[in-house]
This record gives sequence, C-alpha cells and structure tokens, in this order.
Amino acid sequence: MAGTGGKIDPMHQFTIEPLFGTDHLALGGFNIAFTNSALYMVLATIVLTVFVAAGMKRELVPGRWQAAVEYFTSFINNLLLANVGEGGKKYIPYVFSLFMFILLANFLGMLPLGLVGLHPFTFTSHFTATGVLAILSFAIVLIVGFSKHGFHFFSLFIPHGTPAAMIPVISRSS
Repeated sequence: MAGTGGKIDPMHQFTIEPLFGTDHLALGGFNIAFTNSALYMVLATIVLTVFVAAGMKRELVPGRWQAAVEYFTSFINNLLLANVGEGGKKYIPYVFSLFMFILLANFLGMLPLGLVGLHPFTFTSHFTATGVLAILSFAIVLIVGFSKHGFHFFSLFIPHGTPAAMIPVISRSS
C-alpha cells in the first residue's frame, strides 16, 4: 500500500505489481501476468500512435499537432544527419519511435496521478525495459553493420592510420 497511517511510501512507484492474469496465464512455466509496467508500456504506445496519427494531416499551414510531430521529426533528422550523415535518413522512423517512446514513457511516469489516488509508473526505471530496447538497438546496429561492411565492420572501430602494433592494445582497452 502506498499510504498507510498517513504515511506515503515514495518507493511504491517503482514496484511492479500484477494487475490481472496472475493465476491462469503461464507460458513455459513462467507467469505472464499483465502488470502495471505492461500497462504503462501500452499507454505509451497508444499515446505515441495518437500523437503521430494526429500530426499526419500534411496541411500547408500546419496545426499544433502537425507542427509538434514535424518538430520532433526534424530534431531526429538533424541528430542523425550530424552523427551518421545522409545515410542515416532511412533510420529516422526507428530512432524517432525509440526516442518518442522513451520520452512519452518518462512523461507518463511524471503525471501527478497521486492527486487522484493512482500511482504513476515509469517503466524505464527498470532495467528490463531499457535493457530490451538497448539489446534491440545493438542487434540492429550489428545486423546493418555486417550486412553493409561484412567483417570489415570491425575495422571501423580502429582509427585510421593506427600502427598494427597498437591494434591489440586499443581493442583490449575498449
């Protein structure tokens, strides 16, 4: 309970609690209950979908929603252009989705729902959510890197002009 005897437990917002499905839903012997973490992930996905869908009107004079979506898309475009170059344009949808999903998840966790008796939950505060997103992103980088460069992909991590004797030292220190 978040508040017993007039005291508020600030750590309650980080507790993953099953909402339903605790007794009957199992997969491979593991309980797959729908938790408050899963609920906030679904809410973040719905908010992101509504945000993007509302901004897809493509009017000549954009409304507020369209301007907001265009602003964030432009931000991600400039970020990728500065760090990846023109080849990064094809990754805008993935980076935009990832960035906005994390941003909206953190915003949902900051809503003052405690005023109405509910407790907000920021699922990005748990390693499982951020770890899965990191593993997915790392896998995409590896797949794209090996498909474009083959085993030459490893040489991209060594600065150009590095003496051969220094390569083992550089690869061990990183």
